Amino acid sequence: MSFPTRPNRRRETEIVIGTVILTILFLPAAWSMEGGKGNAAGDFSLPTQSPVAPGEFQTIADGQSASVLKITANHLGAPTEPSIELDTFALRFDKGEAVPAKSIVLELTWDTPNDPDQTDTGPEAGSDIDLHFAHPNADAGVDLDHDGAPDPWFDIKWDTFWFNGNPNWGDSDPSTKDNPNLDRDDVDGAGPEIISLNSPEIDSKYRVGVHYWNDHGYGSSTAKLRVFIDGDVVYSETAELTNHDMWDVATIDWPSGAVTPVRLEGDAQKITPDYQNPSFFQPGKRDLISDQSISRNATKQIPLPGIGNAELNAVIANLYIYLDDGSGAFEAGADSLVTTLDNFSLSSKGIQLVPLPDGDPNVQLSPSQSKTYFVVLEAANDASGQLLDRFRVTHLTDNSHTIVSRASSLPEGSPLVLESMPDVSTLVAIGESAANHCPQPYPDFDRDGDVDGNDGVLFLDAFKVGSASAELTEDGMFSGLDLFEFESHWHRPDCTAENRKRFDR
Repeated sequence: MSFPTRPNRRRETEIVIGTVILTILFLPAAWSMEGGKGNAAGDFSLPTQSPVAPGEFQTIADGQSASVLKITANHLGAPTEPSIELDTFALRFDKGEAVPAKSIVLELTWDTPNDPDQTDTGPEAGSDIDLHFAHPNADAGVDLDHDGAPDPWFDIKWDTFWFNGNPNWGDSDPSTKDNPNLDRDDVDGAGPEIISLNSPEIDSKYRVGVHYWNDHGYGSSTAKLRVFIDGDVVYSETAELTNHDMWDVATIDWPSGAVTPVRLEGDAQKITPDYQNPSFFQPGKRDLISDQSISRNATKQIPLPGIGNAELNAVIANLYIYLDDGSGAFEAGADSLVTTLDNFSLSSKGIQLVPLPDGDPNVQLSPSQSKTYFVVLEAANDASGQLLDRFRVTHLTDNSHTIVSRASSLPEGSPLVLESMPDVSTLVAIGESAANHCPQPYPDFDRDGDVDGNDGVLFLDAFKVGSASAELTEDGMFSGLDLFEFESHWHRPDCTAENRKRFDR
């Protein structure tokens, strides 16, 4: 992500030595001659806090308001730098679970510079990079990386990836939660893809890999892999990948949770080019060696109804941004209201940009100044009677995202660099306490007694492999790609019957 060099931020002095004229550029200390950052990490920062502990819910009763995020804006410039103005807060709304609920969570994101819009969706709308999580038993029967050992990648039973989103590695009882799950998959850039495992096996060493399935003509990409252990980020690494590269990232030992990067001689990353497992798929083609035919774009990820604008607008009447009065705690009567959003218009990725008022001193910061803001949600009067009763709101501050919160310099309005830091999320429950809240339901469309996936994504165990259609059950519950002509119960094994909701479309 790059920004133009700011105008009017340098001064020149000419010194005459004999007949030679030297022009000396005096640049602010944080800026290099190339117009990028030098030692400073950014022009401003937005560290964010949640009002509740990880995994807990901020409850909002009907017609009531509550703070869901606390954002501190910091001007990081030197005293000679111009003032800045906050432009937008980027918030993502989804139904995802809290990371701390899982012992191991893997998160893959990527940035493809030649993709002009990494937020658009659709077949071949962006680069397609895949996350792999392999069991110690994984053996795909090939040694494409030529290290003398069988590769684990694309093992149909023991490698968790898009084709095998919820393998059975342990007890057949789904309530034991000892199987990994591909919580989120992305076929059109830029992630995230997420794999989680609640109950890892003792004395096991898991493998983590990243495969560039298809660049769809967009070229090389920078992949970023983060490992969470019990909710904390314990490992993060990036790699430059080109089409069909296989990146053998790291191993995870359990129960220690130790993450060990995979390295070649000279500490080089282990990236195998043109990695195409001949017994599985040839990337970019539709043919299986078994002569079954399956369409990658039609079946890898089919999004079920997530948080739509109508759903969110039905439960949240208003979103407010308040400026803290200095107490550090949200007080509606004392804090200053900065702006109000009374209608959500989420992007295809669930992102809401909250514009801040132009020219308002409340969103302007002088050098070294800090201001604290609260993101406040007001529930609709009948919110508890709506279908959506749980969601997650995340402040996007990690620069691996295409869209993050923005600010600009004053008075010229040049875009500024946000200091990258981990996103912060808050789980929100509408109309009931967290103790009585039933977790977000998972679908069981194939009626096999096991959940098909989570986070609004349905995986291949619900497909008739060998059919090019998206028919999900033998009795034709729904077919093709029309996901709005079905009726089914959503459920979770840990929810009581009275807490379950019926989902009809």
